[in-house]
Amino acid sequence: MSALKISRFFWVVAVLVCATLAFSQNAGQQAGSIDKFKANLPFGYTAVEGSAIHIDTAKMCCEGYLPTALFFNKSAPYIAFSVQNMYSPDPLFRELPIFQLRADEAIVVIGVTPPAAKFFSYTPYLLTRTYPPETTPRPIFASFGDSINVSTVKTLGPDPFSRPVVLIFTPDRGTEARARAALRRAGYPDAIINTLPFPAPMLQLGVDAAGQPLTSDVFIIVSRMSMFSHPDAGKAYVDAMSNADVSKRPLRVFRVTPPAGGALNPFPVQPLRIRGTGQSEMNLAPDLARLRQAILDTYKDAYNFTEYHTRFVAYDGYEYIERRKNTLGDSRDSLYFGAGYLPIWDLGNPEDELTLGENDFLVVYGPKHVATGKATYTNLNVYASEKVMFSMASAYSDSFDGSAEEYLNDPAAGLMYVHKFAYPGHCSGDHCLPLEVPPDCTPWCETKPCPPFVLDSSTKLGLFIRNYLEPPTRVGPAAGELLYDQVIKFSPK
Repeated sequence: MSALKISRFFWVVAVLVCATLAFSQNAGQQAGSIDKFKANLPFGYTAVEGSAIHIDTAKMCCEGYLPTALFFNKSAPYIAFSVQNMYSPDPLFRELPIFQLRADEAIVVIGVTPPAAKFFSYTPYLLTRTYPPETTPRPIFASFGDSINVSTVKTLGPDPFSRPVVLIFTPDRGTEARARAALRRAGYPDAIINTLPFPAPMLQLGVDAAGQPLTSDVFIIVSRMSMFSHPDAGKAYVDAMSNADVSKRPLRVFRVTPPAGGALNPFPVQPLRIRGTGQSEMNLAPDLARLRQAILDTYKDAYNFTEYHTRFVAYDGYEYIERRKNTLGDSRDSLYFGAGYLPIWDLGNPEDELTLGENDFLVVYGPKHVATGKATYTNLNVYASEKVMFSMASAYSDSFDGSAEEYLNDPAAGLMYVHKFAYPGHCSGDHCLPLEVPPDCTPWCETKPCPPFVLDSSTKLGLFIRNYLEPPTRVGPAAGELLYDQVIKFSPK
């Protein structure tokens, strides 16, 4: 290596080290950098600060702010970026930080990534759209492309956790270039700047006047986090979003607006990461069949059983946008399996109707998709799915070890799991979770007073089985390459 190249190498290393040290202070914000970013934007540009908000939809639902919890994951925190005081005309999205966006605007987020976790991501969604000649917006809540996730995020250091990060969300290449230039001049290196383009050709961009009918698309940007290595650190990160001292918040959010009337240079629709590796779990089908029979044999003397077969749901946001249907927050980072009563995803036939009596219980079983290399983690949730749409129990794949061995004395049991769900006081064994409802849970409703939610034998249930991030592809697994998890209900004879 020449002396000049060596000199340049050490100069780059020094810059990156200094940037990392600067971001270690003040919750990831280099002193003065944000002011410099705003000062370095072109003349006439504004950067209005918003906020990153923890949205706990189950809590919001039970406290009467939302009619449902939108099938959010019980044990995974969600952050959304607030950049506009906009009220949703659809009660389904009351109180959520939603916004519209001009074709030349950008959302810029500056801060640090979450602490060590199995997964985190940043995903923009088309929340509602008015499809002409209709005049009322439809709920869609569909992604329009890949996320920036734990495997793809650009930052500094040997891992992506608690690292400096900048995110730019915009439909316009010119605005992106000018925002990026202002960030660089303010001391943020290109190595940490991530751009997630809004695909302008497929969006109805614009900001409707207050009080006027919504003709432009409505958006929300959501950050998901799952399975923190140290839960206390994860909670501290989430709680700090609302710190009264904005300089101590881990994420700062800005809406960047150019002067009106400038030329547009829209981003095209971006290519998608390809799901699948060509390798499937189908060779485990005989083992899964033996596990099924072993489960049935375990309970056959005292219980009748009903099987609920799974199918993949919310596979791709593009599909739901074209079908004009609500996907309620799909993610290309995951493969979602559904079972039971989930009519939003076409699981609403009589054979899908699932209820649970006090002495009944559910068994979910399947391959350990993490052990087969098809997922980074698996998560199970049981939802009250007809009305409130919130999770009453959630289990992660790190709790699956040894669960299949309770039923199957077979070398293949190490690649399988079994998990039970039942009413409180009716769980037995290490791999069972009770279905819990917060006390005094009273969701918002049109007609007051609103009745409290109560779990009983008439409550329709649905299950979500989430498999996130196939490591080689950095996106969710392909539906045809996973051996499907299955659900059995057992009822006393």
